Amino acid sequence: MNGLTMTLSGLALAFASYLSWLRVSQQLHTVSQVVVGAAPALGSAFSILWFWSWDAIVLGAFISSFWVRIALVVGDAVFYGLFLIYLIRHWLMYW
Repeated sequence: MNGLTMTLSGLALAFASYLSWLRVSQQLHTVSQVVVGAAPALGSAFSILWFWSWDAIVLGAFISSFWVRIALVVGDAVFYGLFLIYLIRHWLMYW
């Protein structure tokens, strides 16, 4: 990640937003279709934000403190365990 890639990413996002608006304004797509098409771009933006926040905030504490490592690993395990239980419960409801 450097200034060039961040600038190009911002320009690509602005250009894609303009083209999305243009498609709706010319009645080539509905708003719902554009929103579904934008979902991968939103996921990419969140992944960039997560990468930046990990690198800027969490990595230093993760490396320097054993307790931070334990807290992150246990927190992740609890989150994914609860998410798995949620998925199984809702999957079984439709059976």
